[in-house]
Amino acid sequence: MEIMKLVLAATMFAGSVTAAPANAAIIFSQSPTGYIGTAINNPSGGNPQNFLNQFSLSAATNVNGFDLRSLMPAGPVSVGQSVTIKLRNSIAGNPAATNLFSFSTTITSISNNFLRADFSNISLESGTYFIGMSGNGFNIGQDLFNDNSVSNKLILISGDTIPVRNGFVSAFNVYGDAVAGAVPEPATWLTMLVGFAMVAGAARYRRRSVKIAYA
Repeated sequence: MEIMKLVLAATMFAGSVTAAPANAAIIFSQSPTGYIGTAINNPSGGNPQNFLNQFSLSAATNVNGFDLRSLMPAGPVSVGQSVTIKLRNSIAGNPAATNLFSFSTTITSISNNFLRADFSNISLESGTYFIGMSGNGFNIGQDLFNDNSVSNKLILISGDTIPVRNGFVSAFNVYGDAVAGAVPEPATWLTMLVGFAMVAGAARYRRRSVKIAYA
């Protein structure tokens, strides 16, 4: 009976605990000075162009958000509009062939002239990457700066085959969470505790059940 009480109590406790989702933090930020204008990221038409923003990760990371500064009037772009996120680890070769990820998501917020899009976790190892946002059926403006102190240059992909490195930089943030090490989750710890409780209860029950007979 006592064993069942222990197991029941541990099970009820386990059911009330869930792993809280991690709040995405800024894992890379670039805030250059020397604004010179807003370029149009044109996803289609006679001369499509896409801008890719270079960033670096010092450790394995789950990337789940990206925003960029745009002084483009708020009217053409609104929360909920569909955008395409492109993520690459190289600017060599055909863009379509070297995209690590290319997928659609939506603009989740517009704040202080930053257009933000959130998405599901993308696990990346440490290294240098290039990320961009383009509109689906509409244009997105991306602010350009000539801050020579910033080494992560803006990459302009002209068409779909020729990568062009220009001397400008952009203002943007990448969001995510560090990849956790091999640490048991709360549910795993609780399962272990249930097991320990059962073993301890069984040992206690056996001690009480032993009867010594004397001749």
